[in-house]
Amino acid sequence: MLSESIKSFVINGYYILHIKISVPTFVVDAPSGGGKIPVGPNYLISQSSQKTILRNFEGVITSYPEPDNYQEHDVTTCSFCQAAKPSEGVAGLMGNARPNLEPKKLIREQRRITQP
Repeated sequence: MLSESIKSFVINGYYILHIKISVPTFVVDAPSGGGKIPVGPNYLISQSSQKTILRNFEGVITSYPEPDNYQEHDVTTCSFCQAAKPSEGVAGLMGNARPNLEPKKLIREQRRITQP
């Protein structure tokens, strides 16, 4: 089937959008008449190496299967992941290096300093 041969991995499109090398909206054509759904935080519900769960503008939740030849990301062989500092940013949260991220000038911290 032609559409299967040109189908891209959902996660690849999501990465392209977030590293700012693309201006257009990345969308997938949901199965069973779900329409075209943008892949972004408001529509992406969950993802595994087998399928992605999306919500369209009407609230219909659908599963979008990944192509059969999809290979899950392997952090042990990825040079980018190996070079990244795991204790920084969200990676630090994911790696249990820290429990939260706070802005440098947090208003509640200023209140604690000024109150006796």
